[in-house]
Amino acid sequence: MTATWVRIGHIEQAGKGVKILARAFGKEVHGTITPEGVKKLLSPGSSPAEILKVQRTPDGTEIYEKIGTAFRSRSGRGLIISLIAAPEASGSWDGFRAVLGGTRERIAISVLEPAEEEQEDPRPAPRSSLYDGLECRF
Repeated sequence: MTATWVRIGHIEQAGKGVKILARAFGKEVHGTITPEGVKKLLSPGSSPAEILKVQRTPDGTEIYEKIGTAFRSRSGRGLIISLIAAPEASGSWDGFRAVLGGTRERIAISVLEPAEEEQEDPRPAPRSSLYDGLECRF
């Protein structure tokens, strides 16, 4: 059995930053990477960017809460999204750049789900005959 990729959400442009929408553990997760965070990701030797949850109070004040980090994968071909309330997800680095450039509206982010392991029965399988499994009969 092999592991499978399961889509949990997407990334789309929001102004000069990006918005991350994901569904994990039965809950919707909404996060934002600010323009400063996008610059961090795109700079040479890129450092992780914070994924923030933005809440607006009735008086118009914005409260930022860190809900994860985003960083480029070791191979350089993926964007890793590590949310506190979700398993680590990834998306295409080229797709991320296309979203920032405006040539794509959004890219999918997915998690790798391990394959279910077959449980081995601790009892031996019943044999159809007393002599099954013997090399020869005597």
